[in-house]
Amino acid sequence: MITVHEVPILATLVVMHTLCTAVMIARVYVRVRIVRIFWLEDYLMLGCYAFSLSMMATHLFQIVDLDAIGIPKPLIVPSAYRSYRITLWLLSWLYGVTLTLCKLSILSQFHRIFSSSHRTIPLLCKIMMVLVVLLGLYISLGSVLRCVPPKKLWEDAADGKCMDRTGFFFSHSVLNIVTDVAIFALPLGPIRKMKLPRVQRWALMGVFGLGFFVCITSTIRLVGLYQITQSINRAKNGINIAVWSTVEINAAIICGSLPMLKPLDGDGDGDLDGEL
Repeated sequence: MITVHEVPILATLVVMHTLCTAVMIARVYVRVRIVRIFWLEDYLMLGCYAFSLSMMATHLFQIVDLDAIGIPKPLIVPSAYRSYRITLWLLSWLYGVTLTLCKLSILSQFHRIFSSSHRTIPLLCKIMMVLVVLLGLYISLGSVLRCVPPKKLWEDAADGKCMDRTGFFFSHSVLNIVTDVAIFALPLGPIRKMKLPRVQRWALMGVFGLGFFVCITSTIRLVGLYQITQSINRAKNGINIAVWSTVEINAAIICGSLPMLKPLDGDGDGDLDGEL
C-alpha cells in the first residue's frame, strides 16, 4: 500500500522517467531514421538510461514491496528495514555508474563535435573523461566497499569496519558538482563564437546551459545527504535523496540528449547540424 510519505518519490519517478523516456525515444529515432548512424555517445547514453531504469525499479521495490521509504523506522517491519538498507547499498553504486556513463556520453559528444574546429576542447574532453572515470570508480567501489564486509551496512551487529559515511558522501558529491560545472561550461565559449544565426546560436547555448540545472539538483542532493548522515532514521529522511537523485539522473540524460534532437526541426542550416 502506497502511503502519503511515498507520494513525492512516486510522482517524481513517473514524471522524470516519462520525460526521459520520451527524449530517449526521440534520440534513437533521429539516429536510426534521420542521421542513420550511432556514435559512441549514443551507446553510452543508452547504457546510462538502462541503469537509470534499474534505479527506478529499485525505488519501486522500496515503495511497493518494502513499504519503507519515507516511513519512521519503528513502523517498518525489521526484515523490510534490512532489505531497505540493502537496496540503499545497491542504489549507491548504481548512481555512480549511471552518472559516469552520462558524463562520458556528453564528453564524447563534445569531443566529436569540436575535434575538427578546436584543439583545446578535445584535449580538455579527454582529460575530463579520465577524471570522470576515476570519480565513477571512487563512487561505485567506495559505495560497494564502504563497509568490509559489505553486510555490515545492513547488519549493525556484524563484525567489520566502515569508512566515515559523512566524509565519503560529501567528498564524492562535491567532486560530482565540480565536474558537472566543468562539463556543461565546456562548450559555451566555442558555441558563442560559431558562425550561426544569432537566435540559433543563443538557443543552442541555452540547450547546453540547461546542464547547470543538473548542477543545482546535485547541490540540493548534497544538502539532503548532510541531513541523512545526521539522522538515525535513514528510511524517513531518505525521501529527499531518492527524489533529487531521480531528478538529477534523468535531467542529466535529458540535457545530454536534447542537442541530438536538432535534426527533428528539418533545418539543415548551421555548422553544427552536420556534426550532431
